[in-house]
Amino acid sequence: LNLSKIFLCVAKTLFSWICLLVHGSATKKDPPSLSSFYCNINMIPLPTFEQLSTVPSMATSALLFAIFWTASLPLAEKKIALKLTDAAWWPGAVSPTKSMMYNFGYPKEPTKRFPDGVTESLARDFYSGTISICVAHALCASPMVPVLIHGWEDSSDLIKVSFILGTLADLGFDIYDAVQLSIRAFATNHSKPIPIEFWVILVCMHHTTALLLVMPLNLHYVHRFEYHQTAVSLLYAASACYLAGAYKFTLNVYEKRKDFVLYKIIVLFQLAVLLYTRVYLWFPAAFGLRARMKEQNDTTFFYGATVSK
Repeated sequence: LNLSKIFLCVAKTLFSWICLLVHGSATKKDPPSLSSFYCNINMIPLPTFEQLSTVPSMATSALLFAIFWTASLPLAEKKIALKLTDAAWWPGAVSPTKSMMYNFGYPKEPTKRFPDGVTESLARDFYSGTISICVAHALCASPMVPVLIHGWEDSSDLIKVSFILGTLADLGFDIYDAVQLSIRAFATNHSKPIPIEFWVILVCMHHTTALLLVMPLNLHYVHRFEYHQTAVSLLYAASACYLAGAYKFTLNVYEKRKDFVLYKIIVLFQLAVLLYTRVYLWFPAAFGLRARMKEQNDTTFFYGATVSK
């Protein structure tokens, strides 16, 4: 129960941040202090499950989350990038970071779009962006956890709202990220360009899953355990694996045997997390939900699930 309260607090806090960001503080006279900020958080009520279970409400909430991520993530990335310049381990992490960027389509040699190739500055921005995205994923997944603990039927209205807000927070992130990546991919002379291959992988092949499915699933299958399990596990898996990978790059594997062993342990940890979440959990959940769709003769979702798998 205490764990559920913690996760619900995350949901309420995140939603309250958006309300404060859009509507401002309760008093307009002076900028809100830290104490008044937390008071305002407690004063802002969450919507009820019925209020949130409509297309306009979910679309509005997702857009508000997108605004929140637009305002917060670039600032977080900038602060992380500044910290990296002073980190003693960063020079050793530049090379593996660039190697990961090459896997996503960044050029190994200078090109017209990347006249200086992949610079240290681009690598720093990529690394800081990875960290901030992992934190965002974890924040989105945390409000969904109480539903897994209690089950949908035994969950209170607040827990159900918490789950929906978590999914909409992730949808808002995908909206924000798809827009900013598209600008960076197609705008000329952008200070932080990305290759088209990277845009295709993230926007066309990755973000489209949430962009197309979150709201329909919330409307028709929000009560299904398979949906809860898949949403939470995939977000936490991505956050854990990429955070572990980012830490992995800080290790001095060439001069310290301890770091080399730890590096190998992290690799095994990442593999275990991916196999557990994306094979052991995801496949039974996906086939189970697909079977349920077939039983209900829900052809639209059934064929959509078949194609997506």
